Amino acid sequence: VFGSYVSGIALNSGDSVRVNVNVTATGTYTISTNNVNGISFSKTGIFTSTGPMSVDLIGSGTPVTPGVNTFTTIGTAGLQGCIFTVTTN
Repeated sequence: VFGSYVSGIALNSGDSVRVNVNVTATGTYTISTNNVNGISFSKTGIFTSTGPMSVDLIGSGTPVTPGVNTFTTIGTAGLQGCIFTVTTN
């Protein structure tokens, strides 16, 4: 988890989460999360090779309240979801 998460302050491009993926086929992808406490994460791109990689999902929105927020990734076909938490101050 990268960035600063404070209730009432909008996220910016520095607020992101790195997820690891195992790419089995090249092509376009979209990885996003559910919306929790007013914020979510997403990234769209193109995988040009296969194998293990990391993807930085960019945050958007404005956190509403302080606390621990649990997100689940949602992606293109074949992506297994992962779960991560982001703490809002």
